[in-house]
Amino acid sequence: MSITYRLKLKDKFIVPIDARSISPDNFVGKSLEDIKKISIFEGGRESTIEDIFDVEGPSFSSKEALNNVEIIIEGASTGKLRYLGYKMSGGKIIVKGDAGHFIGYRMSNGVIIVEGRAGSYVGSKMKGGSIEIFKDCGDCIGGKLPGEKPGKGMSGGSIIVHGNAGSQVGVGMKGGRILIDGNSGMLCGSYMMGGTIIVKMRCGLYPGARMTAGRIIVGGVVEGILPSFYVDSIIPSIKVREVVFNKPFMVFLGDVLVGGRGTLNISLEDNKLLIEPYKELLEEVFEIE
Repeated sequence: MSITYRLKLKDKFIVPIDARSISPDNFVGKSLEDIKKISIFEGGRESTIEDIFDVEGPSFSSKEALNNVEIIIEGASTGKLRYLGYKMSGGKIIVKGDAGHFIGYRMSNGVIIVEGRAGSYVGSKMKGGSIEIFKDCGDCIGGKLPGEKPGKGMSGGSIIVHGNAGSQVGVGMKGGRILIDGNSGMLCGSYMMGGTIIVKMRCGLYPGARMTAGRIIVGGVVEGILPSFYVDSIIPSIKVREVVFNKPFMVFLGDVLVGGRGTLNISLEDNKLLIEPYKELLEEVFEIE
């Protein structure tokens, strides 16, 4: 039996709200009054959850397991909420609208659902669990922070975006799976060290730049690929769990400038002009062999 808490923003907020304390981990085992007193920051000003939200939920101290705790968030400016689900290790958060930056930052388990748009760094440095965004999201989802070494990004779990994503999807990731139903921006999978990124439609310039391992699949048009990717083969179709592409793909290996052995799979029929020179080279290799 799940225990549900409903948080509704009292006003339309202009400044960002640091909502990292809103997590099933911080709610489990607390009474409703204790939850209302949890600290939260409106801009640089410290407030409490009850200052920002109208809160509904069981008045008693929850003795339920963490995974039975569900938090539903709604209101006119949910897009100002940042760091929701910070270090979350179980339970569920549902946002009935947009969400801000760093949703699910460093989470290790549990479920986050955003029914609107989300900001940048969704699932950054996450180790497990799942995040689902029903509209578009910003840059660097599942990625590392600026200045960090490759491999410091997402290491496990899954992120699904039903809209479009910004640039540098999965930058520095080393595990887990990112699925984009729409388009992605440039440098998708840059500095990637593992895991899988699937972009069902269009992808911007230079996917896989400086990647050393992992797999990138682009089912639509690619604006350009780096010359440091070597053509390997042509495969008739691709299936990754529930995602199926019943069309041929050209497989590239790279990024060889960093000794990479990652794979970049690009749809043949959607990139005929881009791939034609590589296809001729592949045929020459087969003839020599």
